[in-house]
Amino acid sequence: MRKPILSALLLLTTISGWVIAAADELLVVVEPSLAEIEPRPPGPRVVRLPDMAFTMHIAAQCGAGMQAESASISISDTRHSLGPEALADSAATELVIRIPRQQLAPLTIDNFCLIDTSADDARHLNIADALSAQVSLRCAGENQHSIIYRATPLAIRLRCKTGDDN
Repeated sequence: MRKPILSALLLLTTISGWVIAAADELLVVVEPSLAEIEPRPPGPRVVRLPDMAFTMHIAAQCGAGMQAESASISISDTRHSLGPEALADSAATELVIRIPRQQLAPLTIDNFCLIDTSADDARHLNIADALSAQVSLRCAGENQHSIIYRATPLAIRLRCKTGDDN
């Protein structure tokens, strides 16, 4: 799926709170992913994350006389590649990358989503850089090649399941 041109992505990130890493040649925008967890006993506890899905928007632009050949995305042990058709113009490509829970390290979180807490306690917790995505773009021209790299933090929003959830 195509999204608006680069400037629209920059505006979108400003008003949406998405995490962004930018350069002239490669723009990566990743929406925060939601993970629901069950209430647990008080104290510091290790939280095992469920399978996660990250929606990414990638826009690539190669220098003069060069064309995008491919983009590679890596999160944990999950890899995804985009070919030249997906990178053909300045519009962003949207993709969803699913990360199995077995590839996600547990998080240690104190005093969040506890059993027997009041309804006034926080039911959401944002973790701005729980993971990172490594993205590379390969460009090629008649007699030249280049590769650029970006590391982009991935945000997770934890949501505590409660008895009144729908």
